[in-house]
Amino acid sequence: MASGIAGHTKAFSRLGIWALCWVVMYVMFAMIAQGVLSFMEAGSLEEIVKKGVFDVSAVWNFRVFMGINQLAFIASGVFFLQLIYGKDLMNGETLGSKKGIGLLPSIKIDLKELLQLILLTVALLFVSGYLRLATDYILDYFQTEGAIEAANKVYDKNLHLLGAYRSDQLIYNLIFLAFLPAICEEYFFRKAFIEGVTDGWLNSKWLIAFLGGVIFSFFHWEFSGFLVRWMMGAVLTLVYLHYRNYYYTVIMHFLYNATGLISVAYLNHEA
Repeated sequence: MASGIAGHTKAFSRLGIWALCWVVMYVMFAMIAQGVLSFMEAGSLEEIVKKGVFDVSAVWNFRVFMGINQLAFIASGVFFLQLIYGKDLMNGETLGSKKGIGLLPSIKIDLKELLQLILLTVALLFVSGYLRLATDYILDYFQTEGAIEAANKVYDKNLHLLGAYRSDQLIYNLIFLAFLPAICEEYFFRKAFIEGVTDGWLNSKWLIAFLGGVIFSFFHWEFSGFLVRWMMGAVLTLVYLHYRNYYYTVIMHFLYNATGLISVAYLNHEA
């Protein structure tokens, strides 16, 4: 039995603890982010939202805030795994029939497997286009006339505000909108969720993938992209379950986000 609370809690309890760890860490890191921004001489993002134009200082304000808050995902995962497995996590001892779980995933990359996962990511990009169309039809059917146009205008405005249409801002957007989310979210939604919540509870990888996809999409708080994010979350969960390799899902997550950012920056170039 683990020295933490894994042997004393049921799966649904661990799911609640997992979510609670994120809430606590999100509030903590949000306070840290506000404190950091109070010392920065940067424009307010809220002040330029009405203008709908790119502003360097305001966007860096947002990037710093978002970057610090992304770290809350890793902090939540570490805190949760430590809470669940206790000293066994640190010592790397065997937990029942499972191998010991470490806080820092070991790096193991197989080039053949990596190539296959890159091709899978390309397929996901293709399928996501159709899922976005399906979402548009759902919005158009259940909401008032013009709902899709309104959602697209908001999305386009946000891209302008972040400088996504500007190629000179691409490297920064790749770091803050693709690289950081991939590293931080994969730790919490794949490693911590699977190894701390579903392992030893659910035996069906398809059920775990479905649940993982729903939760991953729900945490983004945006219905218009729910189906796409559910698909991405479900596939990444399956990949993690198969390979037990944190870095594989990080690479896939980054490539997926980066492809979108690159296409926006160069296909809709804005000086």
